Amino acid sequence: MQTILQRLAGATVSLAASIVAATAKTTPHNDDLFGLVDSQASNVLKKITWANIKSTLKTYFDSVYGWAYLPPGTELNHVGDVSITNGDLEVGGAVSAGLSEVTQPATDTLTAQEVRNTIISNQGQSAENTQTLPAAAAGLNALFVIATAGAGAFHVKAGASDKIYFDGTALDDADKVSCATPAVGDMLSLVTFKSGASTYDWIAQTVAGTWTDGGA
Repeated sequence: MQTILQRLAGATVSLAASIVAATAKTTPHNDDLFGLVDSQASNVLKKITWANIKSTLKTYFDSVYGWAYLPPGTELNHVGDVSITNGDLEVGGAVSAGLSEVTQPATDTLTAQEVRNTIISNQGQSAENTQTLPAAAAGLNALFVIATAGAGAFHVKAGASDKIYFDGTALDDADKVSCATPAVGDMLSLVTFKSGASTYDWIAQTVAGTWTDGGA
């Protein structure tokens, strides 16, 4: 009669042989399962999905390594030496991320990408110009700059369901901030903020020039 140890040894060999003989899978699916021994529950056998493994690893590595996000189109400028020592990237001197510039000479509706770490210029404007913002969402910010003067008013307008808080005052939904007589160098800064459990709105701040509540 086989002993318990012999049976366990046979089962282990059989399991190992089954794994070796199994069809290989290159990319795990989120619902694929892995067996584990739960050290927090008397070492019982349990299973875990690939999705949960990835989530756990991401949480761990995010706490160990710092990350810097640069949106598409951002220019990275560096002055100094760059070296790799023991697998670590070492950057000497100064590193700066430049803002992408978007030129909007005529009335238009901006995309979210055009209002993410950008400078928006009216260069070439020849008539009154209204720039309608995309739906307010996390991480949007832009600096509106007047580069062409004397060609009609310039407006920055919120979307139908969004509100702009302009220089500390809440405007009505879909209202705009206006520069009636644009001069070169006038600037308005906009950034989104979380205004509710799942909603975002805009904060607009005068940087230079005369900007006013332009109404609807």
